Amino acid sequence: MGIGYDTDVVVEYGRPRVQTKGMKLAIFDVADVNNPKELFVEIIGGPGSYSEALYNHKAVVFHQGTLVLPVHVVGNNAKTVFQGAMSYRVDKQTGFSSMGNVSLLKTVIRLIIIGPLVGKLDAH
Repeated sequence: MGIGYDTDVVVEYGRPRVQTKGMKLAIFDVADVNNPKELFVEIIGGPGSYSEALYNHKAVVFHQGTLVLPVHVVGNNAKTVFQGAMSYRVDKQTGFSSMGNVSLLKTVIRLIIIGPLVGKLDAH
């Protein structure tokens, strides 16, 4: 599994550059390490979307197939549309399934789990 950005290479003024779009979650088949294959993708937000998980592994919670990330999601209109925590069930056969979100009023850097993760997170 990987966490990064969804990107395109665009040419402006005769030069190629990387255009960052939303955040990207991906599950890869690495049975052939010289030829990895992207199996499932989940795109979160648009340009400007961010998660501490992109740069800090301690921001990621992954427990018993559940992934929880702190996120700051920017829509295609360049305005913040969500900030808080997003949770996904991760399965190598079916990919990513949203388990819900917890909205917070400020940017989240890290998350912790206290007690069992059962069912879905409540959306607030």
